[in-house]
Amino acid sequence: MRKSLLSAVGLLLAASLPIATAQAASLLEPPDISSNIAAPTLFNLDAGSNLLTANSGGPGSGATNGTDAEFITVVVPTGLVLDAVDVVSRSGPSFGSFLGYNVGATLSGQTSGDLAGFVIFNAFSGDLLTAALLGVDALAAGTYAFWIQETAGAVDYTLDFVVTPEPSTAALLTLGGLGLGWLRRSTRRT
Repeated sequence: MRKSLLSAVGLLLAASLPIATAQAASLLEPPDISSNIAAPTLFNLDAGSNLLTANSGGPGSGATNGTDAEFITVVVPTGLVLDAVDVVSRSGPSFGSFLGYNVGATLSGQTSGDLAGFVIFNAFSGDLLTAALLGVDALAAGTYAFWIQETAGAVDYTLDFVVTPEPSTAALLTLGGLGLGWLRRSTRRT
């Protein structure tokens, strides 16, 4: 009885752990992602890999003229963190694309003073959250507005918004698992 109870608790704990590499959600263009700074496209994130695949820019695109810029609002659920924004792919004629963010559902403007951080990225940039100008390890549960813009020609890209448990939640689950393992071993000895 005790062994089956411990096994059941262990299975419940294992089932509650999110798999960070699992595909959680995706936002795919078309349909067109919002180019309106005041009405971004909503992207509810889940634990795991959340892919945004789109294209930005076009003839005559500029940094702030709104020509096929993408504005999205991401929602990080309670108990989770946005751990990374990884560049999966990017192709186009220019050296780099722009990504900026701020806390809240929308951006108040399109200047550096309106942003918590920004970065120019290319296919080899890796995690954009830890990039020099964004400089954060993770974003806590909450709502964030992102702006993606290309300044020279059309670019196709895929970004992975990686969501994981809060460090305190993950630590508690790990400690709980270790405790169950210890309890299980100690009950076998008696």
